[in-house]
Amino acid sequence: DWRLPTIDELEGIYDQNSRARGNRVKGNLQLSSPPAWEWSMTLENTSGKAWLLAFNDGTRHSIGRGNAMNIRALCLRHSGE
Repeated sequence: DWRLPTIDELEGIYDQNSRARGNRVKGNLQLSSPPAWEWSMTLENTSGKAWLLAFNDGTRHSIGRGNAMNIRALCLRHSGE
């Protein structure tokens, strides 16, 4: 039941006023290396591209899903009943 977050969910944990290891995240979440670029499950209108979020400055970028570079997956899990 793990999944990639949407781009809006990633933006929901971005915190402009925080500075943890070069990344700006809410709460106790720590990303291992700055800057952290995280994949989302949100597809861009252009075929083959998905949105990602840069946690050092909160910017959105779209990139081809086959492009690995230094982009990571921050997966979410439903904390249900």
